[in-house]
Amino acid sequence: MVAVAEGQPSIGLVCCYAHNGRHVMWDGPPFPGTFMSGRDACRATLLGEMFAFGTPTSNLIRADLVRARPAFYNVHNTHADMESCYEVLREADFGFVHEVLAFNREHGNSQSAAEEHLQSRLLGTLYAAVKFAPIYLTPEETARKLDMVFDSYYEMLAKSALRLRGRDFWTYHRDQLRECGYALDRVALSWAVVKEFVQALTRPRLALDGVRKWWPMAMRRVLGKGG
Repeated sequence: MVAVAEGQPSIGLVCCYAHNGRHVMWDGPPFPGTFMSGRDACRATLLGEMFAFGTPTSNLIRADLVRARPAFYNVHNTHADMESCYEVLREADFGFVHEVLAFNREHGNSQSAAEEHLQSRLLGTLYAAVKFAPIYLTPEETARKLDMVFDSYYEMLAKSALRLRGRDFWTYHRDQLRECGYALDRVALSWAVVKEFVQALTRPRLALDGVRKWWPMAMRRVLGKGG
């Protein structure tokens, strides 16, 4: 990763593949390419053509770009590591190493486990789209991106409502939406719940599997027994 960074002085962020014990994570520019302009890397990521930013474990950031900021990570954003990649690439280029050089270990107290509990990954995508799509995409691309992200986000919230997610879940999402400049849209959520319910009626076996998996945990939450 250092060699890629030193090979092109304009590079400010280098990423690589990671492994989580089950499969290889992230992707980058087509092999064997190791260089993209910062703008092209951000466009490709926002448009869903690649996701190379990964986690801090698989990132190498040029030191002067870190030191130039009084606070490198935005403490109000749970996915500030992703935000920092978009920020760095506003003034620098992107490098990628097509090798597995990092390992992500997930456990009960990990950030990944917390993200799973709160379903926060889509919020990170939403935050990035709201803040950076107008910078890197055309107005038409930005509108399509935001529509797609909000549709996916409210679909996730609808599933969470049917799974009787607890107060901490909804408080978290209200607070994080506020950081993005939005409020929880109850009308959009209601329509998403109706849509999810109708879809469940067309897939009864899958819906029943979901009830068996999620409702025992939901009942434990409702009764204050954790889970």
